[in-house]
Amino acid sequence: MPIDPGSDIETIRSAYWDSIATNHAELDALHDIITSSQAVYCPTRLQIKAIVMMLPAELIKAAKEWSFSDTVVRDKLYDFLVANRDTISRSVK
Repeated sequence: MPIDPGSDIETIRSAYWDSIATNHAELDALHDIITSSQAVYCPTRLQIKAIVMMLPAELIKAAKEWSFSDTVVRDKLYDFLVANRDTISRSVK
């Protein structure tokens, strides 16, 4: 399902989170990427959710289409987390 350019990104992020909240494979992938980027050491489920809510629309779209286990999506997420590490770390303490 493509993201409608006129859609509210907060609604899309929330809907995406709801769709993966019980998907252990997606949560494990997110946990591992967040930890390896050093944005947060051993993030909790609430911290993972907070980070998902910060992701740009392009990353959410890619994750919806391919999942965070996909190499390309995982690499893009890693790059985003590293580039925004300080902001993310402060925001999810």
